[in-house]
Amino acid sequence: MRSLLLTLSAAGVASLLTLAACDKSATEARREAEEANAKAQQTARESAKEADQKVAEMQQKATEAKATADQAGKRERIELREKAQKELASVQARLEKLELEAKTAKGDALAQKQVAIAKARATRDSLSNDLAHVDTVVEGEWLAFKQRVERDLENASKGS
Repeated sequence: MRSLLLTLSAAGVASLLTLAACDKSATEARREAEEANAKAQQTARESAKEADQKVAEMQQKATEAKATADQAGKRERIELREKAQKELASVQARLEKLELEAKTAKGDALAQKQVAIAKARATRDSLSNDLAHVDTVVEGEWLAFKQRVERDLENASKGS
């Protein structure tokens, strides 16, 4: 009986040791899983921080690019306005000269002066209209407007 008890005791101890080993393995596995989870969360936080920094950098670059484009657009409007004002003054001076010459002209010379006066007035009116709108044209219409004004300026300078 004693031997049976010892055998049962030995078997019980072995079972306890096996259970303890399983419990130890489960505890160790749980600890490793928790460490892996903590590491994954840390990596996710670091990745999110990097992504936020990159987004902030991209937004800053976009803001700077827009500011540069806005400044270039303002400068372009100023330059176009100055060209138009200069050409308008030239057209006005030419118109006044033609009107003065027309007062003393006769026949074909008078007819030519009257045609030139009409063209000068049309050019003056076109440039005046361009000047009135150079600061109010919206961005989406700017390119077409600029091309029209440049064409008007070219036509005005040909009339000189």
